[in-house]
Amino acid sequence: MAEIYPDAELYPSKPEAVAAYLREHGPDPGVSADSLTLLASYRFDDPGGDVGMEVHLVTDDTGRLLQVPLTYRGVPHEALDELLVIDHSVLGRRWVYGGMSDTEFLTQLVDTIVGAGVGARHVDMRDGSEITERVANVRGTGMSDEEAPSVAGAANPGLSEGSVLVPLMGGLLVFDLQPDLEVDPSERTSNGMLFGTWPGQDDEVLLATIIPGSRPPVE
Repeated sequence: MAEIYPDAELYPSKPEAVAAYLREHGPDPGVSADSLTLLASYRFDDPGGDVGMEVHLVTDDTGRLLQVPLTYRGVPHEALDELLVIDHSVLGRRWVYGGMSDTEFLTQLVDTIVGAGVGARHVDMRDGSEITERVANVRGTGMSDEEAPSVAGAANPGLSEGSVLVPLMGGLLVFDLQPDLEVDPSERTSNGMLFGTWPGQDDEVLLATIIPGSRPPVE
């Protein structure tokens, strides 16, 4: 369950956090918050309750679809490079990191794909109701025990052709920063994939893939 505070004020804003990530990892290093339109987001649960994990689906001023993985922490993480620090009117100061470098995020993403799981429910903390507006529904397609990789020992992520690549122990995680809206229907039953839909996007979009096989860590 993702705890959402709709009335909270954030400074800087989430669009500014998204833009900060894209300036480092996206196709346009000059992107700004004003050039982005937030379409939806999906989250993963943190079993420890300490890390917020959110992926934003946005379009830029060219109409290109992008997805941006972020994590939010209440204390700084010495091993991660922060994107910026947000002051949240309810939760206080939050340190923001890129999700693909954060082991907590990687673990939940991989577990969702391998276990044919789904994203976290978004719950309005004012009244306990479920939020569905601008929420993406994501699902993993599962993997066999023999194919499933381990996040332990994951190598530093790299960029290639619009995707973030993370070598895992026993596989490669491909996270599409620029998801392709055109998906072969036959892929929707393939193992090792994460698909999503959101308001205005009824056909499933491929968001991430695990390619099984031995992948020694690389720097």
